[in-house]
Amino acid sequence: FLLGPDKLWNLFDCSCLALSLVDIVTSAVHKASDTGAGNFQLLKMFRLARLARLVRVMRFKIFKELKLMVLGLFSGLRALAWAVILLLVIIYAVAIVMVSFNDDVSEEFHDLGSAMFTIFRCFTDGCSARDGTPLTETLLTQHGLIFFVGYVVMTMLITIGLFNLIMAVFIDNVTKSQ
Repeated sequence: FLLGPDKLWNLFDCSCLALSLVDIVTSAVHKASDTGAGNFQLLKMFRLARLARLVRVMRFKIFKELKLMVLGLFSGLRALAWAVILLLVIIYAVAIVMVSFNDDVSEEFHDLGSAMFTIFRCFTDGCSARDGTPLTETLLTQHGLIFFVGYVVMTMLITIGLFNLIMAVFIDNVTKSQ
């Protein structure tokens, strides 16, 4: 049982069983003592740990692809973390420029935090102001052609260049780990 080819899965099953047992005991103690809400958080954590039993499903052959995807995700986490840091540095640099060019006209760029969030939205979702108007056209009328050229260059570099590079590095790490 503990020395066979499935020894890690059996160990995981034993730990899930132990967590369930601790959950049952703490539930019984909590119901008997009624000590308040402080111990209730611990009880919730044990119940959340019981969800880990769903991981056992991945040892069946039908879930082979799911297991490969999850293992690939974990193997690419380091590359993904560096990609997020690189994207944050670029967003930070662009946000500093936009805050300095703002002149307190646009509330999306009045401080560094809101400028970073607005630039992140422009790179990923859609570039619109809080009232729903297109932010790119508003900034184009305020700052002229230099903003338009900068926006197009940054959008091309980020969405086509950086995002594809991140995807390539992530896929390379996943395929090397398989």
